Amino acid sequence: MIELRIDYVYGNIIFSSDPAHQKIPDVHPEVLRDYERERQAQAVVEQLGFKQTERGWNKPIPKGEELYRFFNQELYYMRQLGEIYLGKKLRELYLDGQQHKPHINVSESGSWLDVSFDITGIKQNEVDDVLQSLMKNDDYHTLENGQVLSLDSEEFQETSKVLSQLRDSIHSANEGVMKVPLNQGLQVQDQLAGQAHFSEGFQEMTYDLTHPENFSAQVPEGIHAQLRDYQVVGFRWLKMLSYYQFGGVLADEMGLGKTLQTISFLLSEKQEKGGVQAVIVAPASLTFNWQQEIKRFAPSLDSIVVSGNKNTRENSLKQDVDIWITSYASLRQDIDDYRQLDINYLILDEAQMVKNSATKTAQALRSLKIEHRFALSGTPIENNLDELWSLFQMIMPGFFPNKQLYRNLSQDKIASMIRPFILRRDKQTVLQDLPEKLETNYYSALTDEQKKVYLAYLEQMREEVSAMDEAEFKKNRMSILAGLTRLRQICCDPRLFLEDYQGGSGKLEQVKDLIQAAKENNRRILLFSQFTSMLSIIEEELDELGIETFYLRGSTPPQDRIEMVDEFNAGERDVFLISLKAGGTGLNLTGADTVILYDLWWNPAVEEQAAGRAHRIGQEKNVEIWRMIAEGTIEERMNYLQQEKKELFKNVIEGNETQLQQMTEADIRSILSIGES
Repeated sequence: MIELRIDYVYGNIIFSSDPAHQKIPDVHPEVLRDYERERQAQAVVEQLGFKQTERGWNKPIPKGEELYRFFNQELYYMRQLGEIYLGKKLRELYLDGQQHKPHINVSESGSWLDVSFDITGIKQNEVDDVLQSLMKNDDYHTLENGQVLSLDSEEFQETSKVLSQLRDSIHSANEGVMKVPLNQGLQVQDQLAGQAHFSEGFQEMTYDLTHPENFSAQVPEGIHAQLRDYQVVGFRWLKMLSYYQFGGVLADEMGLGKTLQTISFLLSEKQEKGGVQAVIVAPASLTFNWQQEIKRFAPSLDSIVVSGNKNTRENSLKQDVDIWITSYASLRQDIDDYRQLDINYLILDEAQMVKNSATKTAQALRSLKIEHRFALSGTPIENNLDELWSLFQMIMPGFFPNKQLYRNLSQDKIASMIRPFILRRDKQTVLQDLPEKLETNYYSALTDEQKKVYLAYLEQMREEVSAMDEAEFKKNRMSILAGLTRLRQICCDPRLFLEDYQGGSGKLEQVKDLIQAAKENNRRILLFSQFTSMLSIIEEELDELGIETFYLRGSTPPQDRIEMVDEFNAGERDVFLISLKAGGTGLNLTGADTVILYDLWWNPAVEEQAAGRAHRIGQEKNVEIWRMIAEGTIEERMNYLQQEKKELFKNVIEGNETQLQQMTEADIRSILSIGES
């Protein structure tokens, strides 16, 4: 029971509810008692549940929440009426958070961070329960012995905030030690700055993550290349992430040698550990390029391309090699075989190929249990941030929260999280000996007949789209995009779908003139188009002008591609015609100094890949990029949309703070308004 007495003090005279504590001198002046205040004190006591006894008042000792309320509210009310004196045993039932402060220590333990909590005066086996109360934002916690620990101090409130931030990362907790994935290290450091003690090993790790250029790793002997300074940094970055069992995205701009940096890393790992078992997954057209580059730069690495029919692929996977090279499609088909292999390195080349997490290929890749995973992509984001989530699910599962929570993260937060795990350099900043690109838009006018066809189709589309509400627009989005593609084909040449059309094409005539002028100035050209039938038309037109061409289709076998590229770089023929989607990746066409983009692509990242075929290491001339745009058509609006999409990439990967944009319903409606008077 809590025993309570009230003493009414008037100078040296004390009247008390307990006669044994009264002090009334035999001789004393007359006392004018404040009976109203005395009755008020008695009333408050009784309102708080105390029952009157012969010597004062009492009530049962409260527990839990009621005990916390007694110390934090009831005593407060009584203090308004006078001084309060608490007995020692009663005082010990309440632990003030100011005297029982939390202490946090952070250290690395294998692939985990140990975030340890210690609370002054609290048994370690009870710390977990205190932390649970903090995570629930409770004001107090009741200990096993009935004591109440107040959690409303500034220190405990800061700890509560930290736990809230770590909540989604906590893997397990036991006796005050919480396991958090090691890849959350920099976030933990930011969240606990000034509140925690960090172990020497943890501080070394966070330093390495923020200063990969200083990581202790030597370029391996036997690499047949002189790595540039920035390539050495990239190599050390790969080594550092691998050392801590992290994954990463090498996102250098096209042409900066991502392949060489990766091969150097794998060779180093083989030399240090006595062997590697690596799988390189690449677009089918690049698999043989990888094998050639490995033989060229690191002949001591044994590699094999896994391709052909099922039996051939199975035999390839049985070979005793360091590196298996396969395509995304083949890996998906053979995923059960790869699960049986003891693979410790996974390299995803042109990783934007699996930007959709729902595809079977992405699911197959996620099912592989591989310790070291890296992605190579000059464009890790092409359209939206979900692509980045999908990529990290493959290289560092669990790094990001689930997709729903991820979508609620700010752009700044995502950029901060990925910074140590994405390495992005561009040509402007690291490659002084690479000529500058000069980009020019060439506008052409539609011929009269071409304009009639264009306006007829445009008007038809406008009428259909203007009559649609938002729901109908969404339902018909694919057919609308198909209609836009039809308009783009008209801008190229109406013969792409009108067999009897004979009215000419303004853009085709312009590009023929430009190519002839370029030939006269000894320029060598790559010409890209999305439409293979357009390339066939251009091939015929140039042949009539006596201009020889190579023509790379999507169906061109990988070995033929390599031979065509080598011949063109050696000076054969004047123009290389390439399907935009077929030839956007992996080609090293430094024999060219002029790139013509005959038709614009919705996605500027695809065009950047095409332009990068010529603007690469080894180029000794200035490279010009010519974009062919039909004036007053949807191509003008498309060019504007491309600039907006480029900002998406820069915003998250390169740190610019602009609003993300995608092609919205408003954008499409705006495209169709181009040309209205």
